[in-house]
Amino acid sequence: MVSKYTTAAVVFGLLFQFISAQTSTWTINNRQVTKDGETFLVKGVNYAPLPPGAIVTEATQWGDLFHSEWAHLHDRDIPLMREAGVNAIRIYQLQLKDPISKQDLDHKSFFDKLYNNGDHPIYVMITYAIGNGFNYLTFDTKPATGDSWQSGDKWYQIDQSKETDNALQREIDSNIVAEIASEYGSHPAVMGFVIGNEQNNAETRGNCEFWKWIDSIAARVRENAPTKLTSTTIVDDDFLTVKAAQDCNVLTHLDLWGINAYRGRVDTGFDKLFEDFATNAPQGLLITEFGCPASTRDNGNFVMMPQNSKSQGDYLKVHWEDIVAHSTICSGGFAFSWVDEWWKLNSETVQDGHDTQNGAFPGGYADEESYGLVALNVDCSKISEWATREDQALPRAVYFIMGQMFGAWTEIPSQALLPINYPRCNGQWVGSENAPNAVTPVDPQQPVTSVPISENNPSVVNTPSTGTNNNQNSSATGVVSSVVVVAISLFALVF
Repeated sequence: MVSKYTTAAVVFGLLFQFISAQTSTWTINNRQVTKDGETFLVKGVNYAPLPPGAIVTEATQWGDLFHSEWAHLHDRDIPLMREAGVNAIRIYQLQLKDPISKQDLDHKSFFDKLYNNGDHPIYVMITYAIGNGFNYLTFDTKPATGDSWQSGDKWYQIDQSKETDNALQREIDSNIVAEIASEYGSHPAVMGFVIGNEQNNAETRGNCEFWKWIDSIAARVRENAPTKLTSTTIVDDDFLTVKAAQDCNVLTHLDLWGINAYRGRVDTGFDKLFEDFATNAPQGLLITEFGCPASTRDNGNFVMMPQNSKSQGDYLKVHWEDIVAHSTICSGGFAFSWVDEWWKLNSETVQDGHDTQNGAFPGGYADEESYGLVALNVDCSKISEWATREDQALPRAVYFIMGQMFGAWTEIPSQALLPINYPRCNGQWVGSENAPNAVTPVDPQQPVTSVPISENNPSVVNTPSTGTNNNQNSSATGVVSSVVVVAISLFALVF
């Protein structure tokens, strides 16, 4: 005779299977990202909302802005993202513990806000910025002994004299990524994990031991978060890295390549990026950064482009349309970046222009601190109060243009193109109508070669949404209600 306890075990085992079935499963199918078996197009932004005045390494646990102490930033930004049809974000760093106090950091509330009980959820790719993990020796010609590889006109070899310390650091980094996957791999807002950001260079790209290490971390992520994606993000180097890594034939646990790509102009999109990727790699692809600054020069003065920097939006629109046109190869992208980043150049207390010219960008300059889809209205008298100060978000034209591309609304409101004025804390950044729509101080036929430094880290216009985010119509409330009803019914049946 079967006891009621045995029956209970069977019933609650079935209940567990039912609940598990409600958990989103992310996979790669024929290069494309799928969520619960349905193709998912990433309509994303990169999110690193460091407040002006803060230093990234001293203020934010090395770039972690996603725990409960930063809730006021999340409350400011997430509703605006959702309104614009954003369905995914990429973050650059996450720490389980404060590196100084060693106290646990609470990220669940941030993920909960993103998921929003399944109502137009925003999913997240979590990055942990690992080091390169190796030291190298450089040679002008092939060394006589030991494994080596060539990149350009140089030869490289692992420096075995430093391998003991390096191996320990690789183990530490691997353990941390695995722990993060274990901690948050079951959260419904988490889409996947990014192992490092822009780690590729002449030294690493041909080192098969490096790629074997990356794949070993991906294997541990899969073990701890089997329903999530594994990825790494690289600088766009015209596929030198992808080719070299594939030649090593060790990437068996990596689902996706992420490429930070700033190539092309407003009339070319990404050039041949997608066709070249399809030729060189079998994995899935996400454009993990793409964008351009909102700024230009007016008689040498650092200013926004006209019409609330509409040319910035035109540039991103063309590149987004190129992504969509190649969606069988690329599963979407993350616009760079959600908000201006004042810490990139000179003093973090002021917003500066960059001397580097780039004729492929509509404003003509690679201004590191003005890539934001939204600008910030900062109280300069409180610039040192970055931990508590609440800066107002001011959407640029690109916010509304990308929202239209993401299906959030059908028309761009006319007020989206009105200039916005706000302080840079070393002057006023005014949307000058006298500034040119495009500046080409260098040959515009040249591809973009400069990229933003990677993170190792008036009133807001809200337009009613007329569309829905991709694959976001599920209701967590309905799922929870169903689970409760089933649980009560099964409990009554058994006891």
